[in-house]
This record gives sequence, structure tokens and C-alpha cells, in this order.
Amino acid sequence: MESILLRIGPFGKYQKLCTLVVGLISIMCAMTVYSTVFILAEPKIKCVDLITNQTLSNSSNQCDLWESKNKTNYECHFESNIYGSTIVTDWNLICNKSIYASLIQTFYLIGTFLSLTMGYLADKYGRKKISLLTSIIITLLYFLNDIIDLNSLSISTTTRYVIYSISQVINGTMNLSIFSITFILLFEITSSKYHTIVSNINLYIYVLGEFLICLISYLSRDWLVINWSIGGYSAMVVILIALFLPESPSYFIANKNYTKAYGVIENIARVNDCGKELMNYEDFVSLVSGVEKGNSVNQTVHKITPSSYVFHSKSNAYKVFALSLMYFSLALTYYGVSLGITSIGDMNPYLIYLLSSVAEVIGYMLCHLNDKFRRKYVFISFLVLASITCLLVAVLPNEYSILINVFALIGKAMASGAFNISYNYSSSMFPAIIRSTMSLTVSSLGRTGSIISPLINLLGKTVWKPLPYLIFSTFSFIGCLIIASLPEPNGFE
Repeated sequence: MESILLRIGPFGKYQKLCTLVVGLISIMCAMTVYSTVFILAEPKIKCVDLITNQTLSNSSNQCDLWESKNKTNYECHFESNIYGSTIVTDWNLICNKSIYASLIQTFYLIGTFLSLTMGYLADKYGRKKISLLTSIIITLLYFLNDIIDLNSLSISTTTRYVIYSISQVINGTMNLSIFSITFILLFEITSSKYHTIVSNINLYIYVLGEFLICLISYLSRDWLVINWSIGGYSAMVVILIALFLPESPSYFIANKNYTKAYGVIENIARVNDCGKELMNYEDFVSLVSGVEKGNSVNQTVHKITPSSYVFHSKSNAYKVFALSLMYFSLALTYYGVSLGITSIGDMNPYLIYLLSSVAEVIGYMLCHLNDKFRRKYVFISFLVLASITCLLVAVLPNEYSILINVFALIGKAMASGAFNISYNYSSSMFPAIIRSTMSLTVSSLGRTGSIISPLINLLGKTVWKPLPYLIFSTFSFIGCLIIASLPEPNGFE
């Protein structure tokens, strides 16, 4: 495909339009992930002595009074001036029930672990079809949950919680699937020379989704309005995919559907004003079928499977184990800091969230240091700084609230940059013939870190406030040691 793309425009108007469409899909993905920061926000409880009119400041006593359902001389209620209506306030997921709110985030992240199944379906039935299917499911899930939570319906809170939790698992699967599948599709119609540019553009647009969900949350202060907004945006994404997203020519070629593959390539050439450079259909079929035949011969001679690679040597087995642990450390730190950053200090949660999104952009921009220094050294530097800043967040006294927030933001920037580097770093560790499978395998194994990250954040409320960031610091340092123990990947020397 590379030689064909060079003829018809490696990154012309057609690819730029598709980059915009995939970017708009990424905005939906970001909104879905980060909406839980506000949907599951836990407002402060305010308990006032009805006799003395004094406010109780001890949080543990507040929980005791809350559980007594105002049967004492104290009256307790949620402070609604910051978050307004959330799942926590509507379903009373407070104090000893706060774990149920954290589990909702965990259920979503469990769903991301299951996204490998959709990757298989995309290879079998096509990138566009599965992307369209996942976007429709995401839209239906949001509308379903909003309808179920209408006060006019006599549905118990327990039933609503169960339905919402199940939908979060499905949503996690669909959301990561559509993000990954459309990203792969974009790479398959763009020359490899422009893959880094396309990747960076998509990540920057992704952060716009983080900004957008913050704006919606700030203006509405209502979790149902947030859900309706994401559902409406998802419906727009369905239309975008149906009208503007092409099927991958690589998918058609792999399935020997050369007529449709040529049709897509012909359309790309026409939009890019490179129609004169396009070879005729017979030459196209001869070229792609010859490449496929050559690849088939090479794969037969050099037969490598994921299992045979892992068990071929101790170094290969260690490499797979080490990269899985690296992803675990990264996912734990990145999602732990990202989803819990609004509750670490006294700063306005909307402001600290916006600053966190800006920190993520800075982290992505710092990845351009890879052009001047070895990627391994940049990777290690990011993880060392993430470990140090998370440690400082944990050990600084509460009165240094501004410094705590600053170090948390630096940690977010470093974790974001490290996560961005990790994809190219890990994929270059494996032979091309099994690169996709092994990269997805180690990243999926590592996603268990993201699954437990909301529960780690809960330890700060139930056990000891500094504990989550001590854990994030420790695992960032472990990730640093892992990278140091691995060789420089092929192609980065």
C-alpha cells in the first residue's frame, strides 16, 4: 500500500478530512472517559447543629450523622454549589457506600480490557462496519440510561445501579474499540511518513473532548444533562462515520476484494487531485496480489506465532512480562492521577481539571524530544519525574495546597507523555509478523492497572490520604527500572 499511497497522495485533502473525522470520534471517546470525573463527583456533606447553628467539620462524624438520617439535632445535606446533581447525590453513594461509585469507574475500565474482541471483528467484517456498530451501541446506551433514570419511572436505585454498571462495561469495550479501530483505519490510508503527525493531531483533538466535557459539566451541574450531551454527540458521530469514513483498502485487499479496494483508492486519488498518477485496475491487482503472495511465502519460511515467540527464549519471555508490567504501572498512574486529580486539594475542581487537560497537552508536546534524544532515555526521564512528583504530592502537608496541585499536574504531564511513547516503544520490540498481536496483548494485560486505579484512589478517602500517590510514585519508579532493563528497540538506535 505504501507505494500506492505515494502515487495518490500520502497525506492529501482526503486523508486530512479523515483525520478530522477520526478526531471528532476521539472527542466522543474523551468525553465518555472523563465524564465520570463529574458524574461520580462526591460533594461535601454539611451538617449543621440546629440548636447552636454551628457547622460540624469532622468528616467521620458527618458520615455517622448522615447514616442516622437526620434523627439527631443535626441536619445534614450535600453542598450543591460546586457539582450540583451527581450519581453520588441521587443514589446516596456516600460514606460506607462510596465504594459503589468507584466500582462504576472500574466497570468501565474492565470493559476496555474486553476490546480485543472488537479488534478481531474489525479484521473479519471491516473497520467501518464495526466502527459504525460501536458508535450506535454507545449512543443507545447513553439514551437508555437517561430514560431509565427519569423520575417518572418507578425503578429502584439498586436496579438503576445494576443497569448502569453493566452499560459501563459495554461502553468501555465500545469506546476503546472505536478509538483504536478508527486510528488503525487512518494509518492504513496514510503514508507511514505522516503517521507521527497524524497521531499527534489526533491526541491534541482528543484533549478537546476533555475540555468540552468540563464545559458541559460546569454549565449544567447535572449528571443527566452530561449523559444526554454525550448521547447527542455520539449520534452525530454515527452520521459522520456513515457518510464520511471510508472502509480501509487494506481490509479489502486482505479479503481479496480488489474491486472495492480499487474504488476506495480511486476516490482518494480523485479528492487529492492525483487521478493521473493512479495505475489502472489490472496493474493494481497485479501489484497487490504479488505483494500478498510474497508475504505468504515469507510467512511460511519464517513461521512465527505469538506463543512460539514467547517460549523461544528466556529473553523473549522476560520482554513480554516486563512490557506487561510496564503497561500496568503506566495505566495505574495515568488513570489514577487523571480520574482523581479533582479531589487532591482545595482548588476549584473545574479549574484543576482544565489545568490537568493542559498538562496532558504539554506531555504530548514534550514527546517531540524523541527527535533529539534516544526514546528510551526520554521515556525513563518522564517516569522518574512522574515518580518524584507523585511522591511530593503524597508527603507535602495539606497547607501547601497550591504546591500539591502543581506537582500533581506535572505528574499528569509526565504520565501522559510516557503513555504516548509506550505504544511505539513496545511495538518496536516485536517482529513485524506478530507485532500487532503482541502489542495488543501486553497493553491489555497492563490495563489491569487502569481497572484498579479508581479503587486505589478510594484508599485516600477510606484508609490514608497520601496512600494513592505513594502507590503511583512506587509503580512509576518500577516502570522506570523496567525500561532501563530492556534494550533500545529496533529502529530507535
